Amino acid sequence: MRQKNFQNEFYLGYLTANDDPSFFKDYLNVKNMVRYKPGVSPLHVCITVSAVRKITDKDKSKIKRLKKTLLKANHISTVKIIFKNNIGRDFSSAQISLKYFSEFCKDESYILIRNRSGYGPLNNKWYANYISQNKKLPKGGLTGSTINQCKIQNVETENQQIQIQTHVQTYAYLSKWKYYKPIADEFPGADYLHKRDVIIQGELGLSSSFIERGLALNCIQWSDHIFTADKLYYDELPSKDVKNISTNVPIRFRYRRYIYRTLSIIDGIIWDPKELLNLIFLKKLKHKFK
Repeated sequence: MRQKNFQNEFYLGYLTANDDPSFFKDYLNVKNMVRYKPGVSPLHVCITVSAVRKITDKDKSKIKRLKKTLLKANHISTVKIIFKNNIGRDFSSAQISLKYFSEFCKDESYILIRNRSGYGPLNNKWYANYISQNKKLPKGGLTGSTINQCKIQNVETENQQIQIQTHVQTYAYLSKWKYYKPIADEFPGADYLHKRDVIIQGELGLSSSFIERGLALNCIQWSDHIFTADKLYYDELPSKDVKNISTNVPIRFRYRRYIYRTLSIIDGIIWDPKELLNLIFLKKLKHKFK
């Protein structure tokens, strides 16, 4: 059994839920985190699972198998599993992961948060790429795979009217612990019940919390641009959601061919034969009706 050594500065929070009892996409993500070298090591991982329905023994068994798979990698040192309710969805999961890491990490420690909708990685140095991009921020801040650059508009939520503005998209993002620490106890979106409020308050609130502190945002997709309170919009960049068309990022927002690019027959048989048959059947149907 590996000894726990939290003196290293690289942490990863993996956020998922039990709405899909097969956890098949989680397995593909975990498999790729093992297969591709992150460019830093060792990593300390926290898997946080939201209970969309009651947690079953089968759920626990699947998550334990994810942990076992991760620990096969030499670059992954420790894996913690945490189950929680579904209030706040991924944002309360991120909060719980950060609080767990806070027991061990230092101010300069990097923490990458990613959820199941972030597919991959599909190349080496995937974690290091986020760090390299984050180092471009002179005063520090938040780095994502992609940013949604949108002009300010008003949106009604359950309790208030807020303004949508440029923000890091939260399927994958990285910062240092010292920048997460001031918001860890009241993490944006963590206490909301309704999905729309969680997304608006969480995704927009997270980026806003960095901007309001004089920090900055950037992303790997637009690697030469930095977003600050004084510069939240670039005319030369698209003013729309680009996560579905952004391909040159280490962790990419869900896309159709990911499963077939990553999956092998052996993987399917080992993890979930029933899910494998479903995927093969769907693939045949798609081919038939092309």
